[in-house]
Parts: sequence; C-alpha cells; structure tokens
Amino acid sequence: MTPMHSHAATVAFGVIVLVTCQIQAQQPGRADSRKPAYPKLESQLSDLVERAVASPDEADDLAANAPLSENGAVAVAIHLSTTATDPQAEVLAYLADQQIVPSNIAETLIEAYVPLLALPDLADGDTVARVRLIRP
Repeated sequence: MTPMHSHAATVAFGVIVLVTCQIQAQQPGRADSRKPAYPKLESQLSDLVERAVASPDEADDLAANAPLSENGAVAVAIHLSTTATDPQAEVLAYLADQQIVPSNIAETLIEAYVPLLALPDLADGDTVARVRLIRP
C-alpha cells in the first residue's frame, strides 16, 4: 500500500467512525441522549417520578429508593422562582392542599417530604425553578 492509499484509508476510517457516533447519538431511547420527562426535577428524582407515574401502585416502594424518604414521600428541596410573583405563597398553598407540612421554609427554598406523584404538578408552572433530592 502506498502512503497515499494509507492516508486515504485512514481518512475513510475516520469518517466511518464519526458517522457511526453521530447515528448512535441520535437514536431514541439511548440513556445518554434521553431528555428527562420532568426537567425541573433533578435527574434521579425525575427518573423516580417517571417510574411512579407509570406504576402508581408502586410509588411508595419507589420512594424508598430516594436518599431520604418517609411514609412513601421523598425529602426534597424546592427552589423557588425568582421571577414569579409570590412563588412561596403558591407553593405553600399547593403543599397545604396535598396535606404536606414543610419542614423548612426560607425566602427562596422550601424543604418537605413530598409523595412522588405530587411532584409533577408541584414542578409545573413558573413558581418552581428546581426540585432536588435532599441527601443526608
């Protein structure tokens, strides 16, 4: 093989590898290209909620997989929006409607044990910026 053919073969191989990587990255269902179903929830929490929504009867058992859980609810830090009008009042009203008593309330943060199935509605809208699991 001449140096010219060797270089052409190397370039062709590189192009094949590049195209293969691009195709794999675009395949739906791949863990590395999948977007979270609940973007305001941290990824582990979003996965738990997604599984609970798919199997509501297993929601309490799934909550036990969180770093901190109690009676089928997970400990979360709810980061409030800084652009919404009175987000704290709205989130506290939602929690009260769900019979959830917050364990800590600050100006832009509320901590509470929240059932997995209550999190999609909590995170929906403009009052909540982000919801994270509380880790011990």
